[in-house]
Amino acid sequence: MVRIPGYLDRLKSMLFKTTFDEKCAEVEKNLMVIKEASEQILQSRAFAKILELVLAMGNQLNKASDKPTASAFKVTSLNQLDSTKTMDKKKSFLDVLVQAVHEKFPHLLSTSAELSQVSSAERIHYQDIGKEITELQLVLKRISETMDQLSADAKHYAAEDSFQEVMEHFVCSAEDAMQHLKRLQSDTEEQVSRMLVYLGEKAKSADSKTIFSTISTFLAKFDNSHRLYVRKIEADLLSPRSPGSDVSQFIGGLSS
Repeated sequence: MVRIPGYLDRLKSMLFKTTFDEKCAEVEKNLMVIKEASEQILQSRAFAKILELVLAMGNQLNKASDKPTASAFKVTSLNQLDSTKTMDKKKSFLDVLVQAVHEKFPHLLSTSAELSQVSSAERIHYQDIGKEITELQLVLKRISETMDQLSADAKHYAAEDSFQEVMEHFVCSAEDAMQHLKRLQSDTEEQVSRMLVYLGEKAKSADSKTIFSTISTFLAKFDNSHRLYVRKIEADLLSPRSPGSDVSQFIGGLSS
């Protein structure tokens, strides 16, 4: 076997060929998840309304404590809502938000469904996808160089040696596949940038994985808090009615 011309390069090329389709499919799947998650955030009216409510509620709290109102807030602060307390310290900001949505904006309970790809996107390192594409391109380039060398030495090979013909066909189809991935990567990058700018982040410096993780964690906390709130309502129906709190008045101040 060691007498086969270019044996080691041939072996590496064949190994790459056997895994190429699988690697491309994985990269394409990850790009699509990130692209779709970004599009969902951009298009979700429910999530936009949730952000609007958070800002409005925050400004009501600021007003009550003589703090200046804000025109925006960092998305990463969403996961601080469950630790931020109301003036009477009895409820968290997240509890009040959940109660407001349940009582006045029940259509917003579909937010998690509208952002179904976000939890998948948070598990993907977007920067790593670019590295994988670059690596695939480099290996493909090395194979092409190997093919050029084999072509130059073709007169030394046996007539039944079909390696070059097989690999030339593979390289041709692989280059088409890589062009497809590059186009998808460009489209995904554009959507991610648009999503980050939409959320008030700097597209070039912000980490999309952190944003996806923040939103995914917030949605999980929100849905869990809502489940607990519904259970409390059901329990209250079976017990004497307790007096109302200032939370209801607070929620009443939110516009539909």
